[in-house]
Amino acid sequence: MNRPNWQTDTYSNVKSLTYKFMKSNWKYAVFSMKKSAAFKILRSLMIFCFFSVPGVTAHGYSQNQVVSLNLQRCDVNTLCQEIWKQTGLRFIYNEEHVKTFPTFNVKVDQRNVREVLDEVFKNSSLRYFFEKDIIYIVNKPKNEEPEKNDGRAISGTVKDTKGNPLPGVTVLIKDTHIGVVTDVDGIFKLTIPSDTVTLVFSFVGMKKQEVKYSPGKKLDIVLEDDEVALEDVVVTGYFERRKESFTGALKTVAGDDLRKISTTNVFSALAILDPSIQIKPNNAQGSNPNSLPDIIIRGTSSLNASQTVGVNAPLIVIDGVESSVQALYDMDIFDIESVTTLKDASATALYGEQAANGVILVTRKQNIQKDLRLSYSLTGKVEFPDLSAYDLMDAREKLDFELQSGLYGNPEDDGYTGESYVNEYLPKLARVNSGIDTDWLSKPLRNSFSHSHSLNLSGEGSGLTYQLTGNYSNTHGVMKADARERLGLGVYFSYNYNQKLIFTFRANYAQTNVENSKYGSFSKYVQANPYDAPYDANGKLNYDLSYNLENPLYEASLSSSSTSKSKEYTINSTLRWNVMKGFFISASGNISSTDTRSDDYISPLSHTYAEVVDPAQKGRYTIASSEAVSYSGRLTFNFNRNLDDMGSMFSINAGGEINKDKSSPYSFSAQGFLNDKLTDITFAHQYPADSHPSGQSDVSARVAFISAANIIYRGRYFIDGSLRFSGSSKFGKDQRYEPYWSAGIGWNVHRENWFADSDVVNLLRLRASYGHTGSLNFASYQAITTYRYDSELNGKAGSGAVPITMGNTDLKAQVTKNINVGITSSLLKERLDVNFDYYNNRTVDMIVPISMPYSAGVTSVSSNVGEQLNRGFEFSVSGVVVNRNDWYCRINVNGTKNYNELVKIGDVLRRQNSENAALLSSSPTQLYVEGKSSTTLYAVRSAGIDPSDGQEIFITKDGKYTKTYNSEDKVDLGDTEPKLRGAISGMLSYKNFSFNISAQYSLGAYVYNSTRAEKVELINAKYNADRRAYAKRWEKPGDVVEYVSKKASGTTENVHTSRFVEKENYLTIPAMSFAYQFDRDLVKKWGFSDLNLSLSLNEIAYFSTIVRERGTTYPFARNVSFTISTRF
Repeated sequence: MNRPNWQTDTYSNVKSLTYKFMKSNWKYAVFSMKKSAAFKILRSLMIFCFFSVPGVTAHGYSQNQVVSLNLQRCDVNTLCQEIWKQTGLRFIYNEEHVKTFPTFNVKVDQRNVREVLDEVFKNSSLRYFFEKDIIYIVNKPKNEEPEKNDGRAISGTVKDTKGNPLPGVTVLIKDTHIGVVTDVDGIFKLTIPSDTVTLVFSFVGMKKQEVKYSPGKKLDIVLEDDEVALEDVVVTGYFERRKESFTGALKTVAGDDLRKISTTNVFSALAILDPSIQIKPNNAQGSNPNSLPDIIIRGTSSLNASQTVGVNAPLIVIDGVESSVQALYDMDIFDIESVTTLKDASATALYGEQAANGVILVTRKQNIQKDLRLSYSLTGKVEFPDLSAYDLMDAREKLDFELQSGLYGNPEDDGYTGESYVNEYLPKLARVNSGIDTDWLSKPLRNSFSHSHSLNLSGEGSGLTYQLTGNYSNTHGVMKADARERLGLGVYFSYNYNQKLIFTFRANYAQTNVENSKYGSFSKYVQANPYDAPYDANGKLNYDLSYNLENPLYEASLSSSSTSKSKEYTINSTLRWNVMKGFFISASGNISSTDTRSDDYISPLSHTYAEVVDPAQKGRYTIASSEAVSYSGRLTFNFNRNLDDMGSMFSINAGGEINKDKSSPYSFSAQGFLNDKLTDITFAHQYPADSHPSGQSDVSARVAFISAANIIYRGRYFIDGSLRFSGSSKFGKDQRYEPYWSAGIGWNVHRENWFADSDVVNLLRLRASYGHTGSLNFASYQAITTYRYDSELNGKAGSGAVPITMGNTDLKAQVTKNINVGITSSLLKERLDVNFDYYNNRTVDMIVPISMPYSAGVTSVSSNVGEQLNRGFEFSVSGVVVNRNDWYCRINVNGTKNYNELVKIGDVLRRQNSENAALLSSSPTQLYVEGKSSTTLYAVRSAGIDPSDGQEIFITKDGKYTKTYNSEDKVDLGDTEPKLRGAISGMLSYKNFSFNISAQYSLGAYVYNSTRAEKVELINAKYNADRRAYAKRWEKPGDVVEYVSKKASGTTENVHTSRFVEKENYLTIPAMSFAYQFDRDLVKKWGFSDLNLSLSLNEIAYFSTIVRERGTTYPFARNVSFTISTRF
């Protein structure tokens, strides 16, 4: 079956898809219409070419031209092509209408075109009609009724948002089969049966529109682009490829789809829509708006022994400029056009040494329209703290627990007549009897309100397009006195000179001001005892509480503060020269500058200095700042050419780029503040004895040669490849250059003849790729020996220096070898989409520390000795459940499984394992063992609590029972990575109403329940604790319980045993939204072009098989948000 030969001919941000017939000197721009951004952007240009390009002879407007045909198993595409060749008659039709039309045989000699078409389309679902020398093919109504002469004749025009006429738009009277199609000038004429009807306008790639007609109403219809459809063009950040010939694994999410999930958090929306993106759980920070997420894609490529956030983070690229997780976190979600996640080597290899962790490409909106347009969006959010995971003891329970734990003596020894009983217990009991039962958890919390605003002004004229954007948000969390304020400004313009030279310029400024809650860590309020009151009898805040614990409310009343500010400037410009058809040269340059500063002040009156006598050592002010600037430039040569008229095409790209990054961080502290109100650092008395000013200059540079090629044969078989030869200053001087590359193959199975008549398989694409990528998330000077000056080594000759790092001239980039095999399919007339990918990523020459003798001055040096494996799969299923009578329902299910294995580690990590195993922390510290996962959970096996004495029975590695804990007996008890995790989402719409809901699930992960370990069993009885600690502990011989004796509380050290290892399955409902789009005719009366309202419920529910405290440092929260979006 012959297929159209689509050619991508890109002009800057302008993309056109053209259908080329033979070697004619004109392009048939509306022969077959597909949903793609390329088609949308240049639809007007294509229509112009179709109707006005010189050199086309129409052969008159005769409908009596004759043809001779001999076609076997012919489809509508081929028939139209053959008729055009012989007559010059042109066709307009919707490909969705003809693709299911069965193949047929045509054998005629000198027959009239009309007779041929009559024969082909008789007794079928299609009909045709002539408009001058154009033939329109449309769906035939099931019960076609003849027009009644006694009806009312109406007419109107249909245009796009730029004012260009749209031919081929279907105009139907709602709930009937009566309709017409617009002509070449976008004009339609229709006879309606009554004075008031509803007209439905539909066109491929554009949003359907309903218009109520009444006598005298002018019908000038404007159809908008349909942003929901996925683009046919794949954008990788370097070059563009047709999706049908791309072998890489990627996921593109439209901005509208993100906003349906969340209007306030782009990362949470991405994690629901793309299973490969994982936000690492952060149970401590909860819903803290000032805590940045830790993002990974398809597991980790580097060992993170120091647990540093961001080591395995993906590369973030915003409008072609390398950026940061914070920049995307703070970005206005209403400014996002689309987000593309690049996952395998075929998609990421051109990013080379930065691609091992995946790449997230963000494209800002370009709401460019012919007329000056202004759009505005407002989002408000009300947030409520969620304390459902906490079940603490009340005042009487806690005091009784302290008594049973032996804090006030032993009745067997003194009969509760001791000094602690009389002087401490009895006064506390009197307070409890008086009614004191302080709800400490509520003290630092609030119901907060946040708001954000987005403004966009755009237009075009005389070859110049421009856009101005502004956004502001003020976010408040549920902890009192915290805030995150963001301001963004942007300008964009593009100038097109005769389609030869295209210059674009974009500049953005972003500022973020952060204020951390002065109420401190939420854990302080969890620990506070409920029989303590924050205020004394005179209404004054108590300085401290029982057991000399600090009163967190007193601390909050001081002038202590923790703030930070960041400013970022980015400038990006591109110049494109269209040298000739199919060949263009592109150059781009980027500059970005970031300035950050944090200020932390601790008041001299703080409980921190309760034991400090010297005023010169009370109070502390710390400043940390960094200035960073990045430069990059790129030059590329791009060529593509159609090889035949059967869908064969060849593309090749080559170029180079340079990058330089420089940062200058510094920090220092000062102490000795004489007054709580003297908060400026100039009031400090001295530098602390344990601290001194520090700083450094961090410089790195990269240079690369890049190339890529792609070929597709007859729309069926395709291969592509890419190569990046890159050098980086971060590696040893003898190993600075490394090749990164990829190769892929694919097969569009649905294009084969045996699927030509299939109503089941609409798309079936098989693809496979292999390649090498790298990682650069390391220190700039890891490969060279560096020193620091030490004031203690000052002498007559000057300052002495000591080594910080030991150089390694042979240190080279670690390489990740990527294998990916994938299936993309669309079934049942595109009602069901099923996608599956399997990946196997092996990181070799992994950079890990190796031991050095102490005589070297450093304990370790970085070397390429590690090896790690990540393998797994991901899938997505999306199906249309209902699509009829204005109802539409789609359900999406996705999931992923990642398995990690440490193949080889360095001796430093082996030595560190013994130290980590022995650490008496609340949760087991990570161990690194060859042959095991880096996320394996290690603890000592337990046989439970001995009913005879309430002590725990441990099981050694060799299976023996003992009551002596030994960290060397820790064994593998499961993996913290789930066996399967993913998301389920659904959308239901009726007319202008829509409803969206999403859920996330995780199955089979093993976790160490630190709440049970730290807040139930191994607690300090002086702190408040989980109610289970009061009721479920061993008390007397014969008790069969889960927890040790109360009297062991506060005296037993933290031990890591299998009693607290639990298998977790959870289901969360993070988002639910309702939206309504107002009728345009109605809102035009109010002065708007569009008006949309939405209401969202977020973090609605959390169901888990384990019970533990969530949000220990900052609580989790639920919120309700609303959005008003309009355009003028």
